[in-house]
Amino acid sequence: MFSKKILLITSLVILSLILAGCDGYRNMKTYTIKQGKDFIKYYTFKSDTENKENLIIYIDGSGYTSVLGLKKQGSWKAVTMAYELQSRLLPRFDLLVPEKKNMNPGKNYENQIKIIEDYSLEQRVQTAKTAITDYLEGNTYKRVLLVGHSEGGYILPRLYLSLKDDFDISGLAILSVGGLSQYEMFKTLKDKDLPYPAGYKQGLDWIEEAARDIKKNPESITKKYLGHPYKRWSSFMFYRPVDELVQINIPILMIHGSEDMMSPVESSRFVKNEFENLGKNNLYYIEYVGKGHDLGEDFDRVVCDIEKWFNEMIQK
Repeated sequence: MFSKKILLITSLVILSLILAGCDGYRNMKTYTIKQGKDFIKYYTFKSDTENKENLIIYIDGSGYTSVLGLKKQGSWKAVTMAYELQSRLLPRFDLLVPEKKNMNPGKNYENQIKIIEDYSLEQRVQTAKTAITDYLEGNTYKRVLLVGHSEGGYILPRLYLSLKDDFDISGLAILSVGGLSQYEMFKTLKDKDLPYPAGYKQGLDWIEEAARDIKKNPESITKKYLGHPYKRWSSFMFYRPVDELVQINIPILMIHGSEDMMSPVESSRFVKNEFENLGKNNLYYIEYVGKGHDLGEDFDRVVCDIEKWFNEMIQK
């Protein structure tokens, strides 16, 4: 129904962070957890002097590419926000980045049926939890932050709730997603006047018909909507992060761009209003006026805002 390029726009937006002169990831160690024929990798980034005070755990967004980006012929062609965190926050923070299940760093798996069949919200949460548990059982920090961008932020409330009984998590930073379901977000985007690519706008206009069809065919991997098979959408489309966010009492930072074409800013504004209505004061919301899903690639500002929130709300 839509061109492949447009179909993948929601998945690969973060891979537009192509850095001129990018020298790749430094101070990285790779760990592998074997699960029969399956495996889960995770990556750690530490300065020469190991930090036992603060740890950031970064959960990347959607798609069938490594959470670190895309590597070809020995060099990184595109990177994710993990690159920005490891290049800007060491040595104050150690960094842990869980990989998606059965993926290797820098690889693209968009044509591998096993990866596509197994991709779901529940699997992403469990994969990240397994990697985090494996690392934290042998490494203790005073403060641990969960940071998620896009789909990574979408699953962050559920991931936190799955970890909180076993580990002391100090705060959550949710970037470019908010608390509405993807169905609600697409319905909101459909009626907004933003410069959508033609094929993407056509997909948004079809959201209600697609949602009904997904409910009828929740296991299909051949029927697709906006580049993802129905099986993937059946687990992600109707989950509302706000329902779990309101159960969380540790500090939460939420950053959203006002011109986001993937996850509308109304999704984060809704969370802000919901917290205010409930009398909860643990949410700090920042809106980047005129910025999109990648927050304008203004990573100095993003990192500065995370550090300022950390200093004021967590490291008191």
